[in-house]
Amino acid sequence: TKELNLLIPMTNETYSYPEVTYTGERSMVRPNVIYIGDNFFLPWIRERVMDFTNMDWQLWYYFDEVWCRYNEQDLGKEHVMHTDWIAKMNDADCIVIMYTAANLSTLGNGFIEQAYNHFYKG
Repeated sequence: TKELNLLIPMTNETYSYPEVTYTGERSMVRPNVIYIGDNFFLPWIRERVMDFTNMDWQLWYYFDEVWCRYNEQDLGKEHVMHTDWIAKMNDADCIVIMYTAANLSTLGNGFIEQAYNHFYKG
């Protein structure tokens, strides 16, 4: 307590961590999803949430790097703009945009505007 210069002594806390299980069969119909987001997804990738809930998935990390089950964190990433992202978007069953509160001012990092301009030209 003295080292931290605290007025009130620290208490030992008990932390809770989830134990996630999946009851569905691997053969169940699951969607192909593109996620567009920030660091919020990193624990989900580490815990393989998308591998169990989606048939196929990609994370367009800040609408810049393409992360997927095949390249996850440790392999080189391709840039979204160097892919046929329109075709990938059209093939997806669902697109999820999810950012932490700190990044809401840059929601989509340009994806929303570019997708809108593609579908509503002029």
